[in-house]
Amino acid sequence: MVTSVTLPKVRDLVLPSVTGLRTALDEALDEWNDASAVFHVAMDASAKATILNKLIYHYAAIKLDGVVFGEDQLQRYMRFGDFIVIRVKLFDEGLRSRNYPTRRARRWVRREPLPGFPVDRLHLGYRLDATGSVMKDAFITLPNGNQINPNNWVWQIVGESIEPFHILRDMFGQETFRYEAA
Repeated sequence: MVTSVTLPKVRDLVLPSVTGLRTALDEALDEWNDASAVFHVAMDASAKATILNKLIYHYAAIKLDGVVFGEDQLQRYMRFGDFIVIRVKLFDEGLRSRNYPTRRARRWVRREPLPGFPVDRLHLGYRLDATGSVMKDAFITLPNGNQINPNNWVWQIVGESIEPFHILRDMFGQETFRYEAA
């Protein structure tokens, strides 16, 4: 699938919302960490990711003006303007979604036509540290469904710069940028 959305185009549209996205990620994780330890023990990784995902959307809705929030077939998303749609995902070390994707989710990342959605659909992916209680980093990516090289481009918006990742992605021709807070 040929992409029409470029990283500079996404940056222009989404950059005013980056601070709100970062705050939503932080506040969602803070709320999760403030929950009872008994609650944590009762949750498996999938349940934790689901709850954290819902908290991120909740706080994003509070922090972001002009962003439309929606849900289609149990898949939540944020719409920035007319052509950029972003879903929140927990990422693995290779910056791939960690869940077991449904048929529709696979169509999403391969950018196959989906009624009511633009072809270019992005991920706001986050990674937690080994304890699962600290935000390690977060990225806005254009996924492509390829398991080896899963994103056409990556924009880091949270965390320490991951230089080895930059070098690896450059070998595959991807553009990688890191958001620098003012």
